[in-house]
Amino acid sequence: MAGLDAASGVALPRQAWSVAALLLATGDALAARFGAVAVRGEISGFTRAASGHCYFSLKDHDGQPALLRCAMFRRAAALMDFVPRDGLQVELRGRLGVYDARGELQLVVESLQRLGAGTLYEEFLRLKARLEAAGLFDAARKRPIAPHPQVVGVVTSAGAAALRDVLTALARRAPQVQVVVYPTPVQGGEAPAAIAAALRTAAERAEAQTLLLVRGGGSLEDLWAFNDERVVRAVAASPIPVVCGVGHETDVTLADLAADLRAPTPTAAAELAAPARTDLLEALDSRANALRRALRRQLDRHAQRLDTAALRLGRPAAGTAQQRQRLAALELRLQQALAPQLSQRAQRSMALGLRLRAAMSSRLERLRSGLELGGQRLAALDPARVLQRGYAWIETPAGRPVLQAAGLRPGDDLRAVWADGAASIRVFGVGRKGPASNLGDAYNPSQLSSTHRNDSMERTLPPLPYALDALAPHYSRETLEYHHGKHHNAYVVNLNNLQKGTEFEGLELEEVVRKSSGGIYNNAAQIWNHTFFWSCMKPEGGGEPSGALAAAIATKWGSYAAFKEAFVKSAVGNFGSGWTWLVKKADGSLDIVNMGAAGTPLTTGDTPLLTVDVWEHAYYIDYRNLRPKFVETFLDKLVNWSFAEANYAA
Repeated sequence: MAGLDAASGVALPRQAWSVAALLLATGDALAARFGAVAVRGEISGFTRAASGHCYFSLKDHDGQPALLRCAMFRRAAALMDFVPRDGLQVELRGRLGVYDARGELQLVVESLQRLGAGTLYEEFLRLKARLEAAGLFDAARKRPIAPHPQVVGVVTSAGAAALRDVLTALARRAPQVQVVVYPTPVQGGEAPAAIAAALRTAAERAEAQTLLLVRGGGSLEDLWAFNDERVVRAVAASPIPVVCGVGHETDVTLADLAADLRAPTPTAAAELAAPARTDLLEALDSRANALRRALRRQLDRHAQRLDTAALRLGRPAAGTAQQRQRLAALELRLQQALAPQLSQRAQRSMALGLRLRAAMSSRLERLRSGLELGGQRLAALDPARVLQRGYAWIETPAGRPVLQAAGLRPGDDLRAVWADGAASIRVFGVGRKGPASNLGDAYNPSQLSSTHRNDSMERTLPPLPYALDALAPHYSRETLEYHHGKHHNAYVVNLNNLQKGTEFEGLELEEVVRKSSGGIYNNAAQIWNHTFFWSCMKPEGGGEPSGALAAAIATKWGSYAAFKEAFVKSAVGNFGSGWTWLVKKADGSLDIVNMGAAGTPLTTGDTPLLTVDVWEHAYYIDYRNLRPKFVETFLDKLVNWSFAEANYAA
C-alpha cells in the first residue's frame, strides 16, 4: 500500500510518474470519462497543413476567454462539404485527449457541421454590404498607381517584419526610390484610429506618390483593425493612391477592397509600387531599338523608291530635271516627317537617362556620406589621436595596458606613454573615484564648436556624453543612432559644404550662429542646439532641481509642480517642430520660451539653462508621436538638473 504523508495525512503514490506516462494516463482517463463529445463554438486561427491535416481553436461566441485546441486529420477533413474559416459557428464531434508534445487538452475532430457565419464574420459581412452600397469599393473610383514614383510612403508598425520585407524589396528592386515610414500600431483597440490618422498625415504631408498599407498575417481577430470603418474610409478618402498588402494571399480585409490596388503580401505590395530598375533600363533599350528599326525601314523604303525612279529614267536626259525635283521634294518630306518624331523620342530618351543618372548620383551620395561618417567615427576612436590631445597611455613594464585602478598596489612599477615619448612611474597609493559627468557641469562654448574639428579643420560630429544605450529604456539606442548619427551629423556635413570659402569657415560655432543667416545659420544653430540637448539628459536623471535654481523656480512659478505643468504645456503646444527652452533673462528672472525650427537663445541674449527637442524625430521611435508622454518622461527620468544648475550659476 501507499504510505501516508505525516503532515497532511494524504496518501502518497507508490512511485513518481514520468511525464509521458502521466500524460498518457490523463488522455486515457479523459477518453474513458467523456467518450465521444459534441461541442459548439466559433472557429479561430484555422490553418490547413501541407499534409492535409487541419488545426484550429474553438471559442465561445459570447466573448468568454476559454479556448479549446482542435485537430482534424486528413481522412476526416476530406469529408467536409465546405471550407472552414475564422469566425464560423460550428458543431464538432470527436474525442477528448492530450497532445503529448505540449501537454495540452485537445479535441480530435471526427465531424464538423456549420451552424452560422459567426459573430465576428457576420459583422464583417454587414459592414461590407453597407460600405459597398456607399460606393467605397467601386472600381470606377480606384486610381492607377504611379508608374515611376520618387517617394513611397509605408503605413505600418515601426517594428513589424512587414516593414523589413518592404524595405528589403524596394532596396533590391528600386534603390532610387525614397521611402518614408508613417509608424502606427496595426493590432489592438487603438490601432484603427492610429492607422486612419497615419493615412491622413501622409496625405497632409504630400511627400509620397504611392502609399503602402501593410501588415503580416494573422487570425480574423488579429486583422480586424483593417476591417474597421474608420480605416476603410481613410483608405478610400486618401488623395494618394493606396496599395494594400495585409496578411497572406488568402486574407481579404475591407481595407483591401477599398484600396486602389490589393497585393497578396507586404513584399508583393512593394514590388507593385515601384518598377524594377532593370525593367526601366530594358524599356529604354527597347524603345531605342524600335526607333532605330523604324528609321531604318523609312530609309530603306525611300531608297527603294529612289532606285526605281533611277531605273525609269534610263539614259535619256529628258525629264532628268523633273525627276530631280521630285527627288528633292521626297527628301524634304522625309526630313519633315521624321524630324518631330526623332526629336520627341530623343528628348524622352534623354529625360530617362537624366532621371537614371540623378537616381544613381543620389544613391552614391548617400553611400559616400555613410562612409565619411564611418571614417570620422573610426578616426575619433584612434588611440594616437587621444595621445596627441595631451592624454597618456598607462601600461605595465611588459606592455600590457592598465585599464583600471582596482588591480594596482603601492610600489607597482608602470610606464606612461605620451604622443612624444614615455616615462617610468611608480604607484605610491591607490584611490577610488566616483562617476563623473562626461561633459562637466555647465556648457562650454569651445566644447560645442572648435574642439570638434578634424585634421583638415572641418567640423566633425560632437560625441555623445554617454553610451548609446545609457538612457534606455526611456530613450533607446535606436533613437540615439538615428537622431545623433543621422540627423545631427547631416547638419555637420551640410555646414561644412555651405561654409567653404566664406568668412564663417574659421569662426567658432557660436559666432557663426550669431552672425550668419539662411542655410549656414540653420545648420550651425541645429548643431549647437543638439549638442546642448544631449547634455540636458543623463543616465538615471530626472527628479527636481536644488539650490539657487530651485529657489528661482519657486519664485517664478510658486512650486516645482507648477513649473513642470507649465513646461509640459508649453512644449506640447509648441506648434510644428522646434525647441522649448528654460532660460535666464538679463534681469536674472526665469522664463519658458518656445522656438521653432532652428531657434536658439544665442540670438536673443538669454542664457540657456535647459532645452527639450520637440522635433518629431526626437521621440517618435520610442513614443509613437505621443509628445506629452515624451516631455513628462524627459522631466521625470532623463533631465540633467546638475547641468542646468551650473548654467544658472555661470
